[in-house]
Amino acid sequence: MTKKAFAYIELFAILALIAIMIGIIIPYYIHMKYVCNSRVVLRELRILKTAVNSYYENRKPKAYPLATSNLCAEYLLYTKPQIIKNILYDPFAKGRQGYHYAVSPGGKSYCIWSVGIDRRSDIEGVDDTGEVAIKKNSKNIYLTTMRDL
Repeated sequence: MTKKAFAYIELFAILALIAIMIGIIIPYYIHMKYVCNSRVVLRELRILKTAVNSYYENRKPKAYPLATSNLCAEYLLYTKPQIIKNILYDPFAKGRQGYHYAVSPGGKSYCIWSVGIDRRSDIEGVDDTGEVAIKKNSKNIYLTTMRDL
């Protein structure tokens, strides 16, 4: 009489193999999610930069929007020509939070940024030349008047 059932050792071997495969797939999925969010951020930052530059060009006298916590809702949704039709939210931020925005003290430059994977805003501001005051080892993704990605 022969047994056709799995032995416990075979069952544990299959479970171990499944656990190893899951251990390989989960970090890959997390990295893939980060890469996708980074690409969304880059695309949306370029759109915001175009919208801010359009705002600047169509103002008399020429001026960038003032520093605000919600750039899209307060300025860019209502400008002519309308480049942004919806509020853009930072995919790395907790909840529905927009991108960060700051203008230099002289109003000659600006910076738009995402908090990045660590979900901390490490940018302290921008000067009139477009140089960004940023903490070391920052994970923020940003664009300025002088820097394009």
